[in-house]
Amino acid sequence: MSGFISGIGFSGKGVFDLYNYFANNDSSSLGEGLEDLSFGVSLFSNASAWYIRDSNPKLLDKKPL
Repeated sequence: MSGFISGIGFSGKGVFDLYNYFANNDSSSLGEGLEDLSFGVSLFSNASAWYIRDSNPKLLDKKPL
């Protein structure tokens, strides 16, 4: 659960920093925004994968379409 919340938080901060870069032309916000956004997306995607794996383990045993 904390991975979801942290991922959403970091993604939101990254989007805000990217907006700050484009709106105010603040170059320090670009690097920080991209870093926070990529970290947030990775946390969120890992938490989603763990949730799917833990909620229905047999789902991963099925053959793909």
